[in-house]
Amino acid sequence: MMRRHHKPLPKPDLDAYDTHPDPAQLAELAHAAASLLVYGNTDGTPSADDGAASGGARASGGAGTSDGAAASGGAATSDAAAASGTDAVRSARDDEATARFVHLADEIGLEAIAEIWSTAPAVSLPGVLWRLYALREWISRNPRRSAEEYTTGRNVSRAEGLGGRIRVDAYLAELVAGIEDPPGPDEVMRAADEILAGAFRGDFTMALLRAAAFAEVAAAGRWELGRRDESRAFEQLASDLVSSARSHRADTLG
Repeated sequence: MMRRHHKPLPKPDLDAYDTHPDPAQLAELAHAAASLLVYGNTDGTPSADDGAASGGARASGGAGTSDGAAASGGAATSDAAAASGTDAVRSARDDEATARFVHLADEIGLEAIAEIWSTAPAVSLPGVLWRLYALREWISRNPRRSAEEYTTGRNVSRAEGLGGRIRVDAYLAELVAGIEDPPGPDEVMRAADEILAGAFRGDFTMALLRAAAFAEVAAAGRWELGRRDESRAFEQLASDLVSSARSHRADTLG
């Protein structure tokens, strides 16, 4: 019995696929992925709920300066005080989806997230989302040290008032950060999860300001503990978070 002739199947042209995509395409994909997580769409448009949460706040103050951003009242406190005056309506996203987003780095690894978002500008949707994930990851890996630096920062703030690198309203930033008292390792880790969850529930601006307040208080603690370079790194982180919060509130966070 003769076998019928079959036309050979075409093989995939693997050489036709560019293994080094255009940087502009990568940036577009990074922004779309960040937008999907934060807004629930890929066009970078805040939802009406998130706009309501961010629209009531006003810009004021400054953060991240070399002589005082570690003190926690500055821009993060004044902006957050205004933002907290508006009662954000939670988005329809369910708790299970939010939990998956919060634990994304636990699932796929922070390195995978870094490949997507770490090269984005600091003040951009993917760039600031990367910073939120990186902050949570650092806290989860160093909960005791995180609690030590935060506790030291708030104690320095209360003890010194205007002295050194501490601003008058450092205590207010502690309230904005929302860490349970006393701020032990479990409390700091729980706050990190809550802050990141807020970014996916329609109060993105407040999530950024809470993270900035935490970074500012911890930066004061690092300075007091002699970790000067690390203190400056957290000061810069706080500055980036506050700038992103203001841009998001103004609908200019690209």
